Amino acid sequence: MNVRHNQPDANKEELIRLNRQAAEAGAKIIVNTELATSGYSFQSREETAGVVQPVDGPVMQSLSEIAAGHGAYIVLGYVSMYMDMRYASDLTSWYELPKPDDYQVTALMMPRERVFSDNAVDDMIRAAFADEKARLLVLPAGTARSIDEAERKIFRIAVLRGIDVCAAVQENPEDEKCVIIFADASGNISRFPAADRNEKLRIVDTRHARVLLAGAEELMHPETALAAAKLGCDLAVLSSGMELSAMRRQTIAARSVDQLYIAVAGEDCAFICEPPESHYSWKEVCADGGGVCSLPLDFTKSRTKRFYDRLDFDLLLRNGETI
Repeated sequence: MNVRHNQPDANKEELIRLNRQAAEAGAKIIVNTELATSGYSFQSREETAGVVQPVDGPVMQSLSEIAAGHGAYIVLGYVSMYMDMRYASDLTSWYELPKPDDYQVTALMMPRERVFSDNAVDDMIRAAFADEKARLLVLPAGTARSIDEAERKIFRIAVLRGIDVCAAVQENPEDEKCVIIFADASGNISRFPAADRNEKLRIVDTRHARVLLAGAEELMHPETALAAAKLGCDLAVLSSGMELSAMRRQTIAARSVDQLYIAVAGEDCAFICEPPESHYSWKEVCADGGGVCSLPLDFTKSRTKRFYDRLDFDLLLRNGETI
């Protein structure tokens, strides 16, 4: 279905027509395009007001009649309104984004056995903050005697420097499972399990940026970065404890085409990618031989997002017509 953004009347007619056609053709399970009545990419709560659908409204009634009349099941995800709640599917709250300001990301490369050792914290501070503009430090994944011990050290860096810090921590170096720890400049600590394909994206709002905390394998899958971009993320960070092959590194860097900055800190490399302009390649800074790399965020690049569901394909595919 070619969903038209913010055109609920046209979408409803087409939705009902296609479902009736599928049911009459013998389909018993009909799965519709998500948000088929409204489209994606709303920028405010107010913008969704004209597209919410009541549970007992004409769309649901029509689809229910089609399902009952043909013995079919119909699946539809939509922005709904019911009872005393304004929105049952509160998609637009994600677009109440942090206020942009100077925000420089720094990624540190360091062998994992040193990351949370007793002497590592001072080394990290000296290495990472020669540039006083740093506001977010991404550390490589490392091992610690306990998660609590590593958390205290990460908290110390954040509070002493007034910055945000992200790192993945393992208690057992033979166990690939780890915990992602995020400490913000105010000293607030968050812990997240670093599953490869978490059911819920780990997203935090800093003072000036929305950040995806990515697991080791998540950025290899294209849907992770795209979903984060649609939820308003400016940046995806990866605290890695694995060696990144050239193929893995290139694949992760390519996620910046979704208008996301990508920052990776690891034991064999550290790099930060800036979203590309037009059809050009992304800009990349790296620290392959050790040390740190830094890049300031340009929020005009991370907050000017375009998705396919906002394109008018009928218009684009016209041949020889004057527009």
